[in-house]
Amino acid sequence: MKELMNLVSSVEELIDEFAGASPLPEEAAKSVAQSLAKKRRSTDSLNGVLCCIPSDEGMKELVKHIQENEHQIVVEVGAGYGLLAVALRQSGYLSGVEYRATDLRPCRDWVERLDHQAAVAQYQPSLVICAWPPILKGSRERSWPWIWATYTCVREYILIGPWPHGRGLLVGDLFSDYPPGWYRCYLPQLSHRLLDLYGNISKAYSFHRV
Repeated sequence: MKELMNLVSSVEELIDEFAGASPLPEEAAKSVAQSLAKKRRSTDSLNGVLCCIPSDEGMKELVKHIQENEHQIVVEVGAGYGLLAVALRQSGYLSGVEYRATDLRPCRDWVERLDHQAAVAQYQPSLVICAWPPILKGSRERSWPWIWATYTCVREYILIGPWPHGRGLLVGDLFSDYPPGWYRCYLPQLSHRLLDLYGNISKAYSFHRV
């Protein structure tokens, strides 16, 4: 724990620490996020690489939502280093649910090499999760959520990111321009537990098929 509380010298070291431990209590996770935020501001070495820091309390809120909505198969797309997947796995809270972390360019071997559409097509999840999704300029046909909505298996997707306060960062209209026949719901309990390297501006929104 003391080693985790120290400022790590690289993202690689941080990921290895998280992979070998249970999710951090919220206060400890806040300390790590604050230290990493200082490193980000001073060197820009973490920009666009690592955004969310999972805490034990945050994982409990996410698992609660998954269980209350009776999801059996969950796919995380654009998972990157797979910190969210690692935290869920190490916590042991998500029993009985198949959780797949995927990314077109995975950074760890527990993240499968699949783009977002291939992941949904292959695993047929009822829930898709994406933290800090990328901006994709162009038509709605290229929008990730609009593509997920074409799969009848998907009942819900969750977006985590700095909307509406993160203009100029990584996310854009995905939070406000969602497919017809879907509705958006703010997740306050989960949002209040989210930590990131940008002053904890992340929010979580659920999008349900009507």
